[in-house]
Formats: sequence, C-alpha cells, structure tokens
Amino acid sequence: MRRLLSLGLALLLLLALFSPVCAASSKGYVVSAYYNPGSLSVIVSPDGGQAPDGDIYLIVNKARVGQPAEPVKLSEEGTPFRCLLLVDCSNSGVSNYVSHMQRLAKELMSSGQAQVTVAAFGDRFEVIAEDMTSADDVVRTLGKLRFNHDATDISGGVSRALRYAEERAGDSAQLTNLVLLTDGIPWYSYNGDENSRVNAAASEVLKKEIADAPRVLLHTVCCGYGSFEGVCLSALSQGNGTYSDIRTLTDATSAAKTIRGYYDGLYRLDFPLQSFDEDLALDVRGAGSYTIRGAVNVPALAGREALPDFLSDAWRSGAAGSTEPAGPAEEPGEEPGEEPGEGPGEEPGEEPGEEPGEEPGEEPGEEPGEEPGEEPGEEPGDTPLPGGTEPGSEPGSEPGEEPEPEPTAEPGGKRTLVSFLRKLLPIALISAAVLILIVVIAVVLLRRRGSSGGSRGIIVRFQMVYGNVKLSRTTFRLEKMLLIGSDKRCDLVLPDPTVSPIHCRLVLQDGAIYVDDLNSDRGTAVNGMRIHAPNRLMDGSELMVGDVIIRCILTT
Repeated sequence: MRRLLSLGLALLLLLALFSPVCAASSKGYVVSAYYNPGSLSVIVSPDGGQAPDGDIYLIVNKARVGQPAEPVKLSEEGTPFRCLLLVDCSNSGVSNYVSHMQRLAKELMSSGQAQVTVAAFGDRFEVIAEDMTSADDVVRTLGKLRFNHDATDISGGVSRALRYAEERAGDSAQLTNLVLLTDGIPWYSYNGDENSRVNAAASEVLKKEIADAPRVLLHTVCCGYGSFEGVCLSALSQGNGTYSDIRTLTDATSAAKTIRGYYDGLYRLDFPLQSFDEDLALDVRGAGSYTIRGAVNVPALAGREALPDFLSDAWRSGAAGSTEPAGPAEEPGEEPGEEPGEGPGEEPGEEPGEEPGEEPGEEPGEEPGEEPGEEPGEEPGDTPLPGGTEPGSEPGSEPGEEPEPEPTAEPGGKRTLVSFLRKLLPIALISAAVLILIVVIAVVLLRRRGSSGGSRGIIVRFQMVYGNVKLSRTTFRLEKMLLIGSDKRCDLVLPDPTVSPIHCRLVLQDGAIYVDDLNSDRGTAVNGMRIHAPNRLMDGSELMVGDVIIRCILTT
C-alpha cells in the first residue's frame, strides 16, 4: 500500500511539472482572410480563448515576409459590434418567434457598442432599417415586420445579404455578423421534385458566395421545433460562424451569448502587403510555441457575376436542371394555347366545372359516386341477370328475387343451412378484409416504431485528420449516445493529454446527430468553430477534441 501511495504521489508531481510545458504550447486556427490596400488581415480563433503569443509571421510562397503581426482582439479595438439580422418573412411559422428575435437582438446589443441592420427575405431581399444603435429601435423594427412573402428563398436571401454586407464593408477591416433567422425550410415551388432541384442548385451558388465573403461571419439560427433542411444547412455550414436552435426565450438568450462569445474571442493579425495576387501561396506561422492551423484563402472578387433569380421560371427550368418548362403541365390531348385550371380550386389542365370523362357539352350534375360515362340515375348492376342476382348486392334491390322460404320448408334443414351461409358470406368477407387491414396497420406501426426508436441508428465512422493518436476502433453504430474522451470507459478513446477523460458526447435525436461539450478543459469545435451548446454534425464534419481533429463520416 505504501508503495502504491508513493507511486501515486510521484505521478502527481510529474503531472504538476509537465502541465506548464503543455500550457506553453498553444494553438489557433484561421477563420478568414481578406486583403485591404497595403495590408492582409487574417482572423484567428485561439484554442481555449488564450491570446496568440510569440512572433507570428506571414509566409508568402514559403518565405517569411516582413515583421511579425501584433494580435488585436476584435472586442477591444474600440469599434462597434456590427450585425445584420436577416429575417425569414415568408408566410410560414417564423412569425411566431418575433419575441424570440427581439430577445436575441437585445442580448446582442447589451454587451457594448453595437450597430444593427435589419433585412428581410423570402421571395425577395429588402433592407428594412440600417445602422441602428438603440436596442429599442431594433425591437420596434422587428415588431413591425410583415411575414407575407410567398416563397422561402434561403440561399438567395443569404447570398444577397452577403454581397450587401461586403459592399458596405468596402476596404474596412471590420467584420459583419450576419445572423440568419429562419425555420430552415426552403420553398420555391409546389412541385416537390422541382423544389428539390432548385434548392440543390441554389445551395451550390450559396457555397461560392460564402467563400467570397471573408468579412462576414455567418451565424445560423433555426426558429422552431422542426429540423433544418439538410442540403441548405450543409451549404450554410461552410460559413465561419455559429449555429443555434431557438424554441424558447431562454434559447434566444443562449444563442445571443454564443454569437457574442464567439466574436469577442477572435483576434486579427494585420500584415503589411503592398500588392496581392491570387496565385500567391499564403500562410501564417508562429516562430515560437504558437501554431496556427488552416489555410489562408483570400478570394479574388474581380469580375463577380450577377446572382441568378432562383424564383424565376427561366432559371428553374434551366439552371435547376429541369428539362420541362416551369408551371403547370398540360393534360394529354389539350389544344395548344388552352388555359388550364382557370376555375378556383380546379386541378391544372381540367376544364372549369367538367368532370373527367364527360363528353364536351355535357351538362354537369351527375350524382356523386357515379362512374364516368354512366347514365344519370343508373346504378351498376341494375340490369337483372338470368337465374338470380349477383352476390353482395343490396337485399330486395333485384327484381324477381323470390322470398326466402321458412326453415321448415325442406326436410333435414338443408335449405336452412344454405340460407344461413348465404347471409354469412358478406359478413365473413367484410370481417376478413377488416382483419387484414388491422394486421397491415399493425405491421406498419411496428416498423415505424422500430425505426423511430433508434434500433437501426446511424453508422458513424471516424478518420484521423490531426493528432498523434491511434484509434483502436473507428466505426460505431450510434443508437442513443456515444462518449468521447481519454478515459478507457468512453466509446471512442483518444489517449491524448489535451483530451479530458470524458470530453464530449454524440447524441442521436430526431434522426440527427448532435455533439455536446461536457465541460472539457480545452473545449470542442465543429469545423473550426468552438461550440457552447449542442451543435448538429453533418456528414464530413471535422470534430476537434482538445488538439485532436477527427472527421465524422455518417451513414444511415
């Protein structure tokens, strides 16, 4: 026992001596970079909130250039927090969350100087009010919004907001926080296939616009209890901001703190650079113990094309990949130039008031339930058949049917048994049909219950991106929760000194996977963004646990 106690004390002493060495090695990652006349600005987010230390140089074509940059914390440079609130004003359910948006805006402006612009999108992009410095003005502006847009063009709205913010920034080094407030459901057309095609094509355009807006931090806020549409969310995740869900006023407060906390922790490095060429290979590197991950990509904004109108018929039938003209399709046999669906509530392609199968000029007014082509008032099976009636017809409806004889009319009761079976046959057929229907419904419900209960789960495969860690297991079937940490009791064990014993967890909820930091020492980041609340993981997302970076491959 004494030997074990001595060994434990020795290990504690070694850890105490080794901890300053670990703390001295700090890291950060590049959030964005942009060129101003005479200088290159690089935005860096440090791990653990620790300020960049040591000399940090600009590397051009693998050669060190100029003097080291002095890190400037964005929240301490004396400029206001610039924010663009982009509100989904379609006639969906976002209007139920106006009070939540007002709470978020007040919290964003409560931490110091702020300058807020409110814009709306849906079937168009429009700026409502610019550069408001009073929280009361912002709250009043949000309260007067009209949610009457007939479409939800998320990709188009965000793309136009990005260009608006970049144009207003000009050559300024200050960043703009674009906060998208939406229910996450793009809506372009009543045609489901066309809606999916347009959304996919518009999302590809949005990815390029995000890459071309380095002065904008894109924060996505989903309002409501639904799930964000996957293709559009994947495009938005290319941004360099945060993601939050708002369902309660408390969620709104947390989302605002997440956005401000992320922005307030960023640093800017300004390097003298007299000219910029997109062919230059740029990098930043610390001369001491400070290392910076990520590439320095500066977009070339010369010759940008005009944004397409994702809601126009021409774009939907061309750029969206549709080979059919947008709008209602004509019925076969319809004469060219005929106007389909003129009457309110009629299906496209039908003549007003005309039932399918009617002859031209026939007066409407057939009895409900009659098959097309039957004479009014004539029921199927009215013509009597020789020798009796059809089984299953209404009693007494067939002319010439003889009344059933009394049970004693035939000796031995044979006629009684036949009559009983004839009466029982329809009941037996109906009972069998009902029983089959019940069995089918039960099987469908059991299958849905099994799938919704997470019995199949989602297969998660991890790939090492950065770190000296060998994974003993790389593939898991996530059904409820998966723990990640350095402790051997975790599902995914990362034996690295920067990883806490129980660092974070993955949770399967409503068919989606969320990552949640469990109060770890070094924090958890998704695609380079440190998380402060549960964040959704997408296929291919990079998860940073301590100093270890792993890529998550998801398979349903």
